[in-house]
Amino acid sequence: MQGLPATESNSMRLLYTAFILLFCAPLLFSQEIEFTPFQGNPVLKSYASQKKLEQQAFVKRHYNIDLTNEADDLRDGLNGCPPDLPIGIILVESGKTIEVEIDTFGLAVDSTPPTIILLTDPLLNFGTAVYLDSIVTVRYSAFPGLQSIASDTIRIQYSQGGVVDTVLKIAIDIKRRSKTILADEAFVGAGGMLDYCLDDEFDFPLPRKCFQFENCFANYDGDGYQFKYFYNDSCLIYLASRFPGTDTVCVRICDAIGICDLFKIPVHIVGDTISIFSQPFFEDFSTSNGPYPSEDRWLEDDVYINQTFAKDPPSVGMATFDGLNAGGKPYELPGGGVGDQLTSKPINLAPYNANSGVFLRFFVAPKGYGQEPEDDDFIVEFRNKQLDWVQVMRIEGTGDIPFDSIPPFKFYAIKIEDPSFFHNAFQMRFKANSSPGGYGDWWHLDYIHLARGSTDANRFADIAFSTGASGILKNYTSMPWAHFKKEELNNLFLSSLFNHDNVPQDVEGSAIRIVEKTVPSTFSEVFTLDENPINLQPNSIEYFDNTLSSTLFSQFETYVQGVPFNAFRNFQTEYTLTFSAEDAEFKVNDTVSQNTIFSDYFAHDDGSAELQFFWSLAQGGEETAIQYKANVPDSLRGIRFMFPHYTFYDIEAQFFNLKVWFGNENGPVGEPVYEQELMKPYFADEQFDTLQGFTTYVLEDIFENRTPLFIPKDTIFYVGFEQLTNATRGIPIGYDINNACNCNFRKKNETQGWRPFSANDPPGAMMIRPVFGNVQNTWNSVDENFTNYSPIKLFPNPASSQLNIQLEKGQMSDFKFMVFDQLGQMIHQGELSDTVSLKGFITGTYYFQTIKKDTGEIWIEKFMVAN
Repeated sequence: MQGLPATESNSMRLLYTAFILLFCAPLLFSQEIEFTPFQGNPVLKSYASQKKLEQQAFVKRHYNIDLTNEADDLRDGLNGCPPDLPIGIILVESGKTIEVEIDTFGLAVDSTPPTIILLTDPLLNFGTAVYLDSIVTVRYSAFPGLQSIASDTIRIQYSQGGVVDTVLKIAIDIKRRSKTILADEAFVGAGGMLDYCLDDEFDFPLPRKCFQFENCFANYDGDGYQFKYFYNDSCLIYLASRFPGTDTVCVRICDAIGICDLFKIPVHIVGDTISIFSQPFFEDFSTSNGPYPSEDRWLEDDVYINQTFAKDPPSVGMATFDGLNAGGKPYELPGGGVGDQLTSKPINLAPYNANSGVFLRFFVAPKGYGQEPEDDDFIVEFRNKQLDWVQVMRIEGTGDIPFDSIPPFKFYAIKIEDPSFFHNAFQMRFKANSSPGGYGDWWHLDYIHLARGSTDANRFADIAFSTGASGILKNYTSMPWAHFKKEELNNLFLSSLFNHDNVPQDVEGSAIRIVEKTVPSTFSEVFTLDENPINLQPNSIEYFDNTLSSTLFSQFETYVQGVPFNAFRNFQTEYTLTFSAEDAEFKVNDTVSQNTIFSDYFAHDDGSAELQFFWSLAQGGEETAIQYKANVPDSLRGIRFMFPHYTFYDIEAQFFNLKVWFGNENGPVGEPVYEQELMKPYFADEQFDTLQGFTTYVLEDIFENRTPLFIPKDTIFYVGFEQLTNATRGIPIGYDINNACNCNFRKKNETQGWRPFSANDPPGAMMIRPVFGNVQNTWNSVDENFTNYSPIKLFPNPASSQLNIQLEKGQMSDFKFMVFDQLGQMIHQGELSDTVSLKGFITGTYYFQTIKKDTGEIWIEKFMVAN
């Protein structure tokens, strides 16, 4: 066993066992594997972090302002307002009154009562004063109307025993009253950037000292989706949301004497309007590469666009409403309330009326592979001419639904008849309640159609793919290219088609195409979804599988093996179909694709966790493992775990042992060949490792020296962990139910031994991946080398055929790069050079990750591809 020497390993195990016996009461119930919906969304968390980093990098590049210092409260415009005044200053605002106690300490010369009078010569200039003998206090009232600052001196005469005659002087500073100032209005495009400075609005008598944002309580729909930063005591950086309207930004600025004026800056966000005159509004989320909805139609990013969270959608792709915000964090809704929402851009309905046959049609499914929204309703709202939101439909929560029951998508139609909805800024909004905020209670929305001259019928001239394409591997979703051999190729290609018409329809043609994206080259032999004519029954989904003939499969093998060896390859499988009777708006769902990545790791999963599993009533000692096979001699260097990013119980206080075993098809055999003890689950920071949120553990000994594990050719090996902490719920691991691998094993105790997951467990794959490349830990923040300011510049952006790279310092050979799509899949990598070919890239958003080879520093830049 590697990792810990025997003496160290035994002593650590004994120490930990003693700890358990002394401080942890043993559980007396039978422990078993339990499955629940995955808690958290690392993809959303990742993209929210990337957006924040982009904002920081933007401000750094253009204004040389570093927003990464968390101690710098200027990022929120909070830097100590109002300012502290020097000790001893007596300050009163114009038109107000202040009382000052007379200090007579040390003036007495005998025991006779003193005489204290207020002197009136010279007269006060900016207020009046009265002496209150009973409390030995002067009351000063400042005149109203002062427009700057001024000073008065109050003179007090103190006499006692006819001997002492002392004059006391009290300096009073008067300042003008604070004002509210309506600043000049500004205009910015939706999603654009505004640089705005106050100038002639200032009339402070002293230098400006501090500022802070304040809530204007303006009724702006995009509040919370914008980014604003105040700098130099006078200037505003404003990154607009996509919501059109007027956002009033309020900032309070104070000068050195504490005059604090509130400046209201009206920022008008100008957006475009959608017309349904020539083509209906149609959204089925099939073309979005996620995880957010298309900016062409939608205004916020709350929902999660995916292909896997529910069964049999009307077309591939759906919007999932959960209890997490756009950053993947739970909404703070202790008493329940609205969680996710999806708001359309303004739509011009002014040319129409109640007789125009304007219908909104869509499909909704509760639960999917999550938890049922038992008491949480799904709501549809329209915006009227008064810009008020009107609820037009409420779909009630489901009540209890069995965990293994998957409700189907249901069709809904709403006729728009109310005259108040026929205006040029009509909007529709879908909302889901969440009680409380959190993850698990899901609603899924798909196939949204808004058109004039329509009906409430569930009929569309469309045949759509309902699921994505198959990858080219039979046993894995990803593997190292060095381990690839022809026996790993998949000869079975699955598909499903949804006929949305109410009559049978024939698919006139279909094709499966395979392209190696990094060369690129294309498998020239086109084959079909099904060798037989495809006839689809009305309003139903049908499933197809095509096993390649031996001749065609042999040609396929030759093609794949002919691609030159490289550390990274990406094979894209693309399905297309032909249906000439289809209306133009529906052709978007006639093509689906799937990337098969060859990199430095094995994976059975697709990177998307629908469920999580854990040992319930764990007593410590329970083990789980997932099977892999090394096709060539190689050295295992790390293991990646998908831990939920949010849970409703404390898992970071739990411990586990990371283990590697050799074995056979029936499970691990004997003792582990590698073990790291007393590890803790760690939620990988989304800026590190991959964009999919895995946590990487490098194989090391107790002195943190790397100890790669040699695995001989044709060896079946297992990676996994042993639960150490006894707990009602053990450490959860992500579980992908879309890729059943029959490769998951568990061992409750030594008596029971290893056995595969049972037939009663959901089929799927544990999200634990072995890594054979040179990796870095992401479980310890000491190794997090991410830097927000990138040494490279990408241009043009958006790009089409080629991305140019400009390096500010260093040599290109010092860096390597990786490109990720919006699903977090790495689709390209290599040594950094002046240009990167974008051939084969579809239109969308991508992330360019640059790594410095000697330090491991990482930078991420976003770029767009517009073909």
